[in-house]
Amino acid sequence: EVVFHVFVNSKANRPDDVPTDLEGVRVVRVETDDFVARFDNGPNHRTQLAAPVPAGVSTSNDNGCFAGTRGFLAFKGGQVGYITNSHVAAAGGSALCPGSAAIGEPQYHLGTFDNNCTTAGTIQIGTLNSFVKFKGGPKNKVDAAFVASSTSLISATILDIGTPTTTSVNPALGMIVRKSGRTTGFTSGSISTINATVRVSYGAGCGTYTFTGQF
Repeated sequence: EVVFHVFVNSKANRPDDVPTDLEGVRVVRVETDDFVARFDNGPNHRTQLAAPVPAGVSTSNDNGCFAGTRGFLAFKGGQVGYITNSHVAAAGGSALCPGSAAIGEPQYHLGTFDNNCTTAGTIQIGTLNSFVKFKGGPKNKVDAAFVASSTSLISATILDIGTPTTTSVNPALGMIVRKSGRTTGFTSGSISTINATVRVSYGAGCGTYTFTGQF
């Protein structure tokens, strides 16, 4: 059965105004907390590793004390590198807001939050090459940045998962997925919602942004 999921903030004390169906399709109310970009509480994947560093481990720039995940290996115009979040590689300013770092900003493993808020003893694994700027309204698709690197510094392997296929697929209901990240370690599950529209908070001073096409 295909249904509409409506995510409702359980702390907002909103009235029960979610319809039971939309044009004949059943609507399911899903109560949840705020969607928040997080930097800490990861149980694993926060250990200093030797180069080439796998995906799924701790990284950050040196603009403050925080950490996120080194994402999958990718190429941009022939340049090897990796994908991560804008709120990780491009974090900057006093509030570490996404999209506030300078192009060329050095990126490290471990992230500073996992290394006593310093880059001492860590490995520089790349530099910020580009990031997707956030927009007002429901116009955002990704929180993403590309970090230029080299195969001597990063590998295609994802910690606890292995080397992924180069063939991409579209998300589908019921599809089994696995994730390896600095904050959550290794997790697996199945897709229950596709094409979701969500609002994500980036903390005081950075704002809340709407993302569409999520799953």
